[in-house]
Amino acid sequence: RVNEGDVLVSIKGTLGEIALAEKNLLPANMNRDVAIMKFYFDAPCGAYITPFLRSKFGTFQLSREGSGGVQQMITLERLRCILIPMLIDDQQNEIASLHQQGLVIRQKSVSLYIQAQHLLESELGLDKLSFQKPVGYTARFSELEQSRRLDAEHFYPGFQHLATHMPDHINLVPLGTHLSFCQRGKQPFYSAKGLPVINSKHVQSNKIVFE
Repeated sequence: RVNEGDVLVSIKGTLGEIALAEKNLLPANMNRDVAIMKFYFDAPCGAYITPFLRSKFGTFQLSREGSGGVQQMITLERLRCILIPMLIDDQQNEIASLHQQGLVIRQKSVSLYIQAQHLLESELGLDKLSFQKPVGYTARFSELEQSRRLDAEHFYPGFQHLATHMPDHINLVPLGTHLSFCQRGKQPFYSAKGLPVINSKHVQSNKIVFE
Protein backbone atom coordinates (compact mmCIF):
# COMPACT_ATOMS: atom_id res chain seq x y z
CA ARG A 1 0.00 0.00 0.00
CA VAL A 2 1.29 3.45 -0.90
CA ASN A 3 1.56 6.01 1.88
CA GLU A 4 2.30 9.73 1.75
CA GLY A 5 6.05 10.35 1.55
CA ASP A 6 6.92 7.03 -0.11
CA VAL A 7 9.19 7.19 -3.14
CA LEU A 8 7.98 5.32 -6.22
CA VAL A 9 10.45 4.14 -8.88
CA SER A 10 9.56 2.64 -12.26
CA ILE A 11 11.87 -0.37 -12.49
CA LYS A 12 10.75 -1.88 -15.78
CA GLY A 13 9.93 -0.49 -19.21
CA THR A 14 10.30 3.24 -18.65
CA LEU A 15 13.25 2.81 -16.32
CA GLY A 16 14.09 5.21 -13.53
CA GLU A 17 11.09 7.55 -13.39
CA ILE A 18 10.88 8.86 -9.82
CA ALA A 19 7.90 10.30 -7.94
CA LEU A 20 7.06 11.22 -4.39
CA ALA A 21 3.70 9.90 -3.21
CA GLU A 22 1.58 12.96 -2.50
CA LYS A 23 -1.52 13.12 -0.32
CA ASN A 24 -3.84 13.80 -3.29
CA LEU A 25 -2.72 10.49 -4.83
CA LEU A 26 -3.99 8.37 -1.94
CA PRO A 27 -5.39 5.82 -1.44
CA ALA A 28 -3.38 3.92 -4.03
CA ASN A 29 -1.63 0.68 -4.78
CA MET A 30 0.95 -0.16 -7.46
CA ASN A 31 1.83 -2.99 -9.83
CA ARG A 32 4.98 -5.11 -10.22
CA ASP A 33 6.69 -2.64 -12.59
CA VAL A 34 6.97 -0.08 -9.78
CA ALA A 35 9.16 -0.26 -6.67
CA ILE A 36 8.03 1.43 -3.48
CA MET A 37 10.60 2.75 -1.01
CA LYS A 38 9.79 3.50 2.62
CA PHE A 39 12.27 5.00 5.07
CA TYR A 40 13.17 4.69 8.74
CA PHE A 41 12.62 7.70 10.97
CA ASP A 42 16.37 8.38 11.24
CA ALA A 43 16.95 8.07 7.48
CA PRO A 44 16.60 10.78 4.82
CA CYS A 45 12.96 11.43 4.01
CA GLY A 46 11.36 10.85 0.62
CA ALA A 47 11.16 14.57 -0.13
CA TYR A 48 14.98 14.70 0.08
CA ILE A 49 15.61 11.39 -1.73
CA THR A 50 13.30 12.22 -4.67
CA PRO A 51 15.12 15.33 -5.97
CA PHE A 52 18.45 13.55 -5.61
CA LEU A 53 17.32 10.50 -7.60
CA ARG A 54 15.89 12.82 -10.26
CA SER A 55 19.14 14.77 -10.49
CA LYS A 56 21.87 13.84 -12.99
CA PHE A 57 23.75 12.09 -10.18
CA GLY A 58 20.77 9.90 -9.35
CA THR A 59 19.67 9.17 -12.91
CA PHE A 60 23.26 8.24 -13.82
CA GLN A 61 23.30 5.59 -11.10
CA LEU A 62 19.85 4.26 -12.02
CA SER A 63 20.96 3.92 -15.62
CA ARG A 64 24.20 2.23 -14.56
CA GLU A 65 22.43 -0.31 -12.35
CA GLY A 66 19.83 -1.12 -15.01
CA SER A 67 20.08 -4.13 -17.28
CA GLY A 68 18.33 -5.72 -20.24
CA GLY A 69 18.51 -5.39 -23.99
CA VAL A 70 15.00 -5.00 -25.43
CA GLN A 71 13.35 -3.89 -22.19
CA GLN A 72 15.42 -2.16 -19.54
CA MET A 73 14.84 -2.99 -15.89
CA ILE A 74 16.50 -2.64 -12.52
CA THR A 75 16.21 -5.27 -9.81
CA LEU A 76 15.38 -4.44 -6.20
CA GLU A 77 18.81 -5.73 -5.22
CA ARG A 78 20.54 -3.26 -7.56
CA LEU A 79 18.16 -0.48 -6.52
CA ARG A 80 19.36 -0.91 -2.94
CA CYS A 81 22.93 -0.29 -4.16
CA ILE A 82 22.22 3.30 -5.25
CA LEU A 83 24.47 5.62 -3.24
CA ILE A 84 22.77 8.49 -1.42
CA PRO A 85 24.76 11.50 -0.10
CA MET A 86 24.18 11.97 3.62
CA LEU A 87 24.15 15.73 4.05
CA ILE A 88 23.67 17.31 7.46
CA ASP A 89 20.07 17.34 8.71
CA ASP A 90 19.56 21.07 8.13
CA GLN A 91 20.55 20.76 4.46
CA GLN A 92 18.38 17.67 3.96
CA ASN A 93 15.43 19.45 5.54
CA GLU A 94 15.95 22.55 3.38
CA ILE A 95 16.07 20.46 0.19
CA ALA A 96 12.98 18.51 1.27
CA SER A 97 11.13 21.75 2.10
CA LEU A 98 11.95 23.29 -1.29
CA HIS A 99 10.79 20.12 -3.03
CA GLN A 100 7.50 20.10 -1.10
CA GLN A 101 6.97 23.79 -1.91
CA GLY A 102 7.54 22.99 -5.57
CA LEU A 103 4.87 20.29 -5.47
CA VAL A 104 2.38 22.75 -3.93
CA ILE A 105 3.17 25.42 -6.54
CA ARG A 106 2.86 22.87 -9.34
CA GLN A 107 -0.56 21.75 -8.08
CA LYS A 108 -1.67 25.38 -7.79
CA SER A 109 -0.53 26.08 -11.36
CA VAL A 110 -2.57 23.11 -12.62
CA SER A 111 -5.62 24.44 -10.77
CA LEU A 112 -5.14 27.96 -12.18
CA TYR A 113 -4.72 26.61 -15.70
CA ILE A 114 -8.01 24.69 -15.40
CA GLN A 115 -9.70 27.89 -14.17
CA ALA A 116 -8.30 29.77 -17.16
CA GLN A 117 -9.63 27.11 -19.53
CA HIS A 118 -13.09 27.20 -17.96
CA LEU A 119 -13.19 31.01 -18.10
CA LEU A 120 -12.14 31.03 -21.75
CA GLU A 121 -14.68 28.35 -22.69
CA SER A 122 -17.42 30.23 -20.82
CA GLU A 123 -16.62 33.57 -22.51
CA LEU A 124 -16.56 31.94 -25.96
CA GLY A 125 -19.71 29.92 -25.27
CA LEU A 126 -17.82 26.68 -25.83
CA ASP A 127 -19.15 25.18 -22.60
CA LYS A 128 -22.65 25.13 -24.15
CA LEU A 129 -21.65 24.29 -27.71
CA SER A 130 -22.37 20.80 -29.02
CA PHE A 131 -21.44 19.33 -32.38
CA GLN A 132 -22.52 16.05 -33.94
CA LYS A 133 -19.59 14.58 -35.81
CA PRO A 134 -20.70 13.89 -39.39
CA VAL A 135 -20.16 10.58 -41.16
CA GLY A 136 -18.82 12.51 -44.16
CA TYR A 137 -18.63 16.05 -45.53
CA THR A 138 -17.99 17.86 -48.79
CA ALA A 139 -16.21 21.00 -49.94
CA ARG A 140 -16.87 23.17 -52.98
CA PHE A 141 -14.25 23.41 -55.68
CA SER A 142 -14.25 27.19 -55.19
CA GLU A 143 -13.22 26.65 -51.55
CA LEU A 144 -10.28 24.52 -52.66
CA GLU A 145 -9.30 27.15 -55.19
CA GLN A 146 -9.52 29.97 -52.65
CA SER A 147 -7.70 28.22 -49.80
CA ARG A 148 -5.16 26.42 -52.01
CA ARG A 149 -5.68 23.33 -49.84
CA LEU A 150 -6.58 19.76 -50.78
CA ASP A 151 -6.44 18.04 -47.38
CA ALA A 152 -9.76 16.91 -45.91
CA GLU A 153 -8.94 18.14 -42.38
CA HIS A 154 -8.91 21.75 -43.56
CA PHE A 155 -12.59 21.55 -44.55
CA TYR A 156 -13.84 19.69 -41.46
CA PRO A 157 -17.23 21.34 -40.69
CA GLY A 158 -16.55 21.48 -36.97
CA PHE A 159 -14.27 24.49 -37.47
CA GLN A 160 -16.94 26.46 -39.32
CA HIS A 161 -19.51 25.42 -36.72
CA LEU A 162 -17.24 26.78 -34.00
CA ALA A 163 -16.69 30.10 -35.78
CA THR A 164 -20.36 30.73 -36.56
CA HIS A 165 -21.55 29.98 -33.02
CA MET A 166 -19.19 32.37 -31.25
CA PRO A 167 -20.89 35.22 -29.33
CA ASP A 168 -21.50 38.32 -31.45
CA HIS A 169 -18.98 40.44 -29.53
CA ILE A 170 -16.12 38.03 -30.33
CA ASN A 171 -13.97 39.07 -33.29
CA LEU A 172 -11.96 36.37 -35.02
CA VAL A 173 -8.68 37.61 -36.43
CA PRO A 174 -5.70 35.72 -37.92
CA LEU A 175 -2.99 34.92 -35.39
CA GLY A 176 -0.40 36.38 -37.74
CA THR A 177 -1.75 39.90 -37.25
CA HIS A 178 -0.61 39.80 -33.59
CA LEU A 179 2.78 38.12 -34.06
CA SER A 180 6.03 40.02 -33.82
CA PHE A 181 8.10 36.97 -34.80
CA CYS A 182 7.31 33.51 -36.18
CA GLN A 183 10.01 31.25 -37.58
CA ARG A 184 11.10 27.64 -37.43
CA GLY A 185 14.43 26.71 -35.88
CA LYS A 186 17.54 25.56 -37.70
CA GLN A 187 19.34 22.24 -37.48
CA PRO A 188 22.12 22.78 -34.92
CA PHE A 189 25.61 21.35 -34.69
CA TYR A 190 25.39 19.15 -31.60
CA SER A 191 28.15 19.50 -29.04
CA ALA A 192 28.78 18.63 -25.41
CA LYS A 193 29.02 22.38 -24.70
CA GLY A 194 26.97 25.38 -25.72
CA LEU A 195 23.24 26.11 -25.73
CA PRO A 196 20.67 23.39 -24.99
CA VAL A 197 18.56 22.40 -27.99
CA ILE A 198 14.75 22.18 -27.81
CA ASN A 199 13.18 19.73 -30.26
CA SER A 200 9.63 18.53 -30.83
CA LYS A 201 9.65 15.79 -28.17
CA HIS A 202 10.50 18.40 -25.50
CA VAL A 203 7.47 20.57 -26.37
CA GLN A 204 4.46 18.84 -24.81
CA SER A 205 0.95 19.83 -23.81
CA ASN A 206 1.22 23.14 -21.91
CA LYS A 207 4.84 22.56 -20.90
CA ILE A 208 8.43 22.20 -22.06
CA VAL A 209 10.20 19.15 -20.63
CA PHE A 210 13.61 20.48 -19.64
CA GLU A 211 14.87 17.13 -18.33
